[in-house]
Amino acid sequence: MYLVTTRRWLSHTVGSLWHIDHIQNTSGNHCMNTGCSAGELKEWEVEAARKAKENEMEAERLREEANRAARKANERRLEAERMHAEAKRNEAEARRRADEQEQARRDKEASEEAERQRAAAAAAAAEAERRKLITTFDKSWSSANLAAWLANIGFSEEAMLFAKEGFDGNDLRYILPEDLDEMGIVDGERRNQLLNILEQVRATFE
Repeated sequence: MYLVTTRRWLSHTVGSLWHIDHIQNTSGNHCMNTGCSAGELKEWEVEAARKAKENEMEAERLREEANRAARKANERRLEAERMHAEAKRNEAEARRRADEQEQARRDKEASEEAERQRAAAAAAAAEAERRKLITTFDKSWSSANLAAWLANIGFSEEAMLFAKEGFDGNDLRYILPEDLDEMGIVDGERRNQLLNILEQVRATFE
């Protein structure tokens, strides 16, 4: 774009200089055709030489300006190319970072899912072990034996409360939800689990 504008300007200026030179040549021919004196012809030659020198200097100035304009246009082109290349590098870097973030997100999700699966497997194994231990209940147990059994199936805090009340294996058939409330066993999930165990234990008395 810059080079095209510069060429148009230079063409217009050179055309103007040609127009001036054409007028001077025409004037000189007219003088010779109409019979100017030697003095007038000499003056015309001096003036024509001066004008030619000025034209030559003006043409040189225009060439220098055109060269400067071309250099600036080239510098702008190079700067545009540099900025374009930098933009492409930035775009590639942005894509790389986005890919890394997406991969990190996927890795995190996979790690969290694996951890959930491990936790679920551990919980299932613990529940299976607890159910296995539940089947070892003996209604003839003493208070100490009952407390140890409760601790083994995951109810250590409740085991101490049962021992404090002096409950033995035979007493489990009579324990009601209200009794757990009086003992301070009010946690919803653990309370429900313990009530379920008591139901299983009571079945062994039938």
